[in-house]
Amino acid sequence: MDLLKQHAYDLSKLIKCPVCEGQTVAASDSFLAQDIRLYIEQNLRAGESREHILQQLTSRYGAHMVVETPLAREHMLLWIIPFVCIGLFFLFKRGR
Repeated sequence: MDLLKQHAYDLSKLIKCPVCEGQTVAASDSFLAQDIRLYIEQNLRAGESREHILQQLTSRYGAHMVVETPLAREHMLLWIIPFVCIGLFFLFKRGR
């Protein structure tokens, strides 16, 4: 396998298939997954960056398509709030 095809395959393993539940584009046999793999390979051949291709796919299909979603501000609140609540609980309990 040449380097470009390997790079396209590696990138397709990071993208969830919009049709198949729980499969990546690399593992899926759906027609849409085949089209996305072809899209990735054509754009890599045209010199597009990995980030640009991921951005195009997420703008078309949504951010949930990427297997490794970046940490967004909204998600950070979900991680921080429980720790703040626990800290406040122990602070008030210690204050009594």
